[in-house]
Formats: sequence, structure tokens, C-alpha cells
Amino acid sequence: MKTLAIAGLSGLIAACATSSRAPVVDQTARTSEVVNQNYLKRGYQAVHRNGQLLYCRSETVSGTRFLSTVCETDAQLKAAEQTRQYGVDELRKSRSGVCTALKCN
Repeated sequence: MKTLAIAGLSGLIAACATSSRAPVVDQTARTSEVVNQNYLKRGYQAVHRNGQLLYCRSETVSGTRFLSTVCETDAQLKAAEQTRQYGVDELRKSRSGVCTALKCN
């Protein structure tokens, strides 16, 4: 009885360990959207879900070694890029009034 329980638990652990967390790619869904190659170069995978084109990649959960798959639309990725660029521009503006030992800008 104990051996049977151990064998069953071992099988369950093995099944969980080998399960894939990668996004399921729906090969049957075809949309007229064109895959943005720049996202693919940055490590994203193009995935069709529910008739929508998503870009997915694995990210490490902060403070752990666990991976989580994050999927976003083209619009979400563009909005994040605009926010990032705005932050960079604001940093550059704030540094333009820095004084050095020789002169002030």
C-alpha cells in the first residue's frame, strides 16, 4: 500500500515537472495582422489566441527563480515603449541644467 502511494505521488510529481508553461500556439487561427519582426528579435514569440495576435515571452518573477509567461498586444508594447521613451526624455531634460566645475549649462 505504501509502495503504491509512493509510486502514485512520484508519477504526479513527474507529470508536473514535465508540463510545459510555454504559451499554446493556435496554428488554426489566421489573422490579417503582420507579425512585428522587431519584437521577435527582442525575444518575444508571436502567438494567436482567440483570433488576436499576441507577443509572449518568459520573465523571471521578481525575488524568485520562477518563470512567468507574459503576453501583450502590439498596442500594449507600443504604449510601454512610449512611456519608457518619455522617462528617458525627462531624465535628459533634467540633466541639461547641471553645473560643472567649469560652467553651467
